[in-house]
Amino acid sequence: MTDFQVVPDDVDKFSGALRDLAGQAGAAGTHVTKWFNLSDAHTGIFVEVKGIVEHIRQNLEDNYKHLQTLTDGSATELAKAAQLYRTTDYEHARQLDETYPGNAR
Repeated sequence: MTDFQVVPDDVDKFSGALRDLAGQAGAAGTHVTKWFNLSDAHTGIFVEVKGIVEHIRQNLEDNYKHLQTLTDGSATELAKAAQLYRTTDYEHARQLDETYPGNAR
């Protein structure tokens, strides 16, 4: 069995990538709001299409907002985890590791 190791800088990099993804999700939501607006469609077939497009727009906005919330929260927690790994006393970590089931040392 190999030892579990964490490189805090790598965790920070992943946190940064998720933070970037959160920003992209926010920008995508703004893009959807801007370009899926059919406010001038009041007659004929456009009324039917407008309802469908508005439903799609709402779903996309909700999904992008949810993605933004999840990735931003994950980025925050990963940054905290990286900091924790930087500050954890090695001896304390070793003692804690030995309490895990299946750890035969």
